[in-house]
Amino acid sequence: MHAGARVRGLRRDPVSYLKNPAGLVYTDVGGDYHASVRERMGFQEHGIELSDAAILQCLTHKSFAHGSRPYNEKLNLLGSQYLKLQAAMHSVGPENSFGNLGTPVSKGLVSYQTAAEYVIAKNLEPLVFWKVSDPLNDGPIKGKSKVMSTVLNSFIGAILLQQGEKKASQFIVEDLLNPSNTQSLLNITLRKLDQQKETVHSN
Repeated sequence: MHAGARVRGLRRDPVSYLKNPAGLVYTDVGGDYHASVRERMGFQEHGIELSDAAILQCLTHKSFAHGSRPYNEKLNLLGSQYLKLQAAMHSVGPENSFGNLGTPVSKGLVSYQTAAEYVIAKNLEPLVFWKVSDPLNDGPIKGKSKVMSTVLNSFIGAILLQQGEKKASQFIVEDLLNPSNTQSLLNITLRKLDQQKETVHSN
C-alpha cells in the first residue's frame, strides 16, 4: 500500500493518515493513553469515570482520518452549551447580578481560546487526533485553538451523558470555575485580561 502523498488509484496505508500531529498512531492507543488522560484531567479526584472509548472520542476531531473514526463533534456541541449555562450561573452569582453577563470575564469563561489554553495547560495537545491544515507553516497553526477547545467541551458532554448532570456541574464548578485552581478557565481568563491591560498601558 502507498504511504506517501495521496496518489489517485493507489490505496494508502492507513498508518500514513492515522497519525496525529505529534506522531501518535491511532491504532496504537492503549491503556497507558487513557490512564494518562484521566490523570492529566484529574478525573479520579472528581470521581469521574469515563469509558476508554469515550475518552478517545473526546480527543478525536472530525478532521482526523477523513472523519472515519468516532469524533467529538456532537459531544462538543452538548458540552459547550452546558458550560455556557454553568458559566452564566457563575457570573450571575447568588446576588443575581445579571449585569455581570456580557462582561469580558463572563465572555472569557466560554471562549474557545480559553478552553484551548486549558487543554494545552493540561498537556493534552500531543494526545489529540486531528489534521493540521497547513503542516508546512512555521507560524501559528491555523485552527488549532478551535480544535483544542472541542476536547474540553467534549469531556463535559461525555460526563453529562455517562455520569449525569450532578457530576458534570461539580466538575465545572470545582475545576473549571474554581478561583483556587491556577489552571481553571476563570484564572486563565483573568490572566489574559490582565495581560491585555498591561499591553494597553505600555502602549
